[in-house]
Amino acid sequence: MFLLVIAYQKPYQIAVPPRRLSGIYTLCPDRVFADRTYCFTGASARATRVDIFRRVKDLGGSVAQSVTAQVNFLIISAERSPVWAYSCFGRKVEQAMNLPSEGHSLALVHEHDFWDALQDA
Repeated sequence: MFLLVIAYQKPYQIAVPPRRLSGIYTLCPDRVFADRTYCFTGASARATRVDIFRRVKDLGGSVAQSVTAQVNFLIISAERSPVWAYSCFGRKVEQAMNLPSEGHSLALVHEHDFWDALQDA
């Protein structure tokens, strides 16, 4: 298991952990699925992509196959994929990291946090 933390701006210094670090990595994602678009990278040990997509859609969300400006959340698998371009992430994460510089809002969410959000929904 790994924790991906990406910081674009000055380091923050507060006592209580924030929900977001520099606007891209979400520690505790919003528990909202309706009218949100999700994209997934890597394989999940908990469910197939079809099952995950169905659950998101059942809660009013939509699913994208690739990272675009319309994606609100990129869910990063807990399992490292052998085809990822870099040691701890792949092209979708690379694309997601470029979106804020283009003026688009997107949050990177670890798969475990995604499952917690599903349970709370």
